[in-house]
Amino acid sequence: MDNNEALMQITSIELKAKEVFNTLRTGLFHSLLIVCIKQDGNVHYYDSNDKTSFQYDFSNIFAIADVLRAVSQGKFLVNTNPQIQESYEKAFAQSEFDSAIKKVVEQMDFYHEFSVFVSGDIIRTSENEKGYLVLKLNNKVYDDIYKLPVQNISGLRLYSSIVDSAVYTFFEEVSKAEDHDSDGFAVPQINQNLVIKTAGISFMYTPTANLRNGDGMFGLAEKINKIASLEYEKQQIKQGGIILTFKDNPIITYNIKFKKPVFLSNSKRIRKLLEITTKDMKLVSDGNVVFGLGVITTDFNSQKGDVYEIRFNKQYSWTLLHAAREVLEYYMETPSLPRNIISIESFDEQFFRIFGKTDDNKVKSNNLYNIIFNIIEEHCGTILVISENAIDESERLRGQSTLIEPMRLDPNNVKGIIKIDGATLINTDGICYAIGVILDGMAVQDKGDPSRGSRYNSSIRYYYSQQSKCKLMVVIISDDGDVNIMPELPPQISKKIIQDIIGTVKQKVEIVQKGGIIDTGDFNKLVSLVQELSMYFTKDECDLLNTSFAQLENNCEPKNACRIMYSNIIPNNDFDSKLYFKDE
Repeated sequence: MDNNEALMQITSIELKAKEVFNTLRTGLFHSLLIVCIKQDGNVHYYDSNDKTSFQYDFSNIFAIADVLRAVSQGKFLVNTNPQIQESYEKAFAQSEFDSAIKKVVEQMDFYHEFSVFVSGDIIRTSENEKGYLVLKLNNKVYDDIYKLPVQNISGLRLYSSIVDSAVYTFFEEVSKAEDHDSDGFAVPQINQNLVIKTAGISFMYTPTANLRNGDGMFGLAEKINKIASLEYEKQQIKQGGIILTFKDNPIITYNIKFKKPVFLSNSKRIRKLLEITTKDMKLVSDGNVVFGLGVITTDFNSQKGDVYEIRFNKQYSWTLLHAAREVLEYYMETPSLPRNIISIESFDEQFFRIFGKTDDNKVKSNNLYNIIFNIIEEHCGTILVISENAIDESERLRGQSTLIEPMRLDPNNVKGIIKIDGATLINTDGICYAIGVILDGMAVQDKGDPSRGSRYNSSIRYYYSQQSKCKLMVVIISDDGDVNIMPELPPQISKKIIQDIIGTVKQKVEIVQKGGIIDTGDFNKLVSLVQELSMYFTKDECDLLNTSFAQLENNCEPKNACRIMYSNIIPNNDFDSKLYFKDE
């Protein structure tokens, strides 16, 4: 595999991996590697993260694999069928080699930045070479995802979360794409939604497998989706739930016990029985049949993984819970991770970038976060406008709001205020001046989202009408607890990164002007990096980059190499160096 082919391949896989994993949770994807191992033992790799400051040493990869193989318990498993035994030994050897690659990559993770997953040799390379895909997920995000305990069952891969399931589903789809496309361009055709749906189905094997129930192990997600879709006497499902456990679990007290269990696959009958469930009393099932209705009466050891709950939210919507923690949500047969309540660290960062980082503002941010958190807990959507100009704004909007005597909001009084329509107008101290505010503002081109409601879009119009007049934040909270904050700020980066890019572009232009040529692979990497960081460039820098790229692309070698097609870099109208760059 030459450098140009590797660049196109790793870029293609990276874009699809970002799409899949950042859909599951924003910021989950970290980076990936393609590790190529030749028959003569020579190892080289390609890293999607060009900005990494360290190098991986795969020179001892075979020795590491031999050590892992020597200490593994798997070597003691023997099958009397020679063909099965041969197949097992190949799989065992492959598993230890994957583990060796993982160990090499993890050794360079000094600050526990990422979790490592290795695919096996699925990447299409030359005949004398094997290619391994290494996926790295961001631990700041991955570690916050709730994981189920997993029981070891021979011959069956079980997953602690839908993310783990999605990793191996993604590997399978990449493998299929590599096998069926001689040009290596099938990866972009991988269907993100199909990967996530398949991952959800596979992950839902874990609860029933932990119950050691062979009959009900498979098809649980499909059964629950069918039940959630049904109406009973023209009424959509509004409540109810199922306790997943084994029949005689001592922590379950039965209120009603059926003489003959009802199959969970009998969706119409189960839907009818859900009508008699309550908040505490639920159907009791092992994933195959329903034994009756009961309640969980005592605490239990959550690490055993032998009690789960299915909570029906509304038609087509349900949630899997374990130890009172939401694990997985389904809506319209599509799984997702539970909503991610904004962390205090994330809110602090946004608040400081807008209003400044001071000891006083740290106290203010903490108080405001407590108010927002309590609003989320009420499951009542609202808008909170935090403005340095709150007093004047309340007077300006007095005709379309209810003015009140200045009052400091707290977690208790805010619960009543948010029950009326409209925004709540406060300053950074949490002093409220108006409630039920109808926000104004003109529509802004390319801003807004027609798939979102009036609460979100009116907030955008108001923010852009006021941003040049004063410092403000608009916090939009939906009924289900999702939080959006205007302005939607990108991560802060070092200004030196932008300066280095501009410097590199100027150097390459000088080379061309002196009659030299540019490597096509280097040009592709530069274009990709600029496009990824396009929002951080000023108008003058965008003009410089566009003019320079036009010069460079006509002076790249080799001419027949694949080259990234790019559009002109367009200035970001929201660019603000104070908000976008770190203080250094």
